[in-house]
Amino acid sequence: MSENPKRQVESLVEQILASDDMHRDWLMHRLQEAAAAIENLGEEVPADARKLLQGADEDADDAEFENFPV
Repeated sequence: MSENPKRQVESLVEQILASDDMHRDWLMHRLQEAAAAIENLGEEVPADARKLLQGADEDADDAEFENFPV
């Protein structure tokens, strides 16, 4: 990773918030990788990135049951 991992996360968060659905999945994958790199350095992932990642997890959980009423 050539740039500072925290700066990369900040840039990805900005791109995700401005992106359309077609690019969002790819950007979220990149955000997950960058967040993991920050954690591997023993640093804290920025709050806005954590919120986006947690929201993606919740969306994935909801999608699992989307077509199957409980």
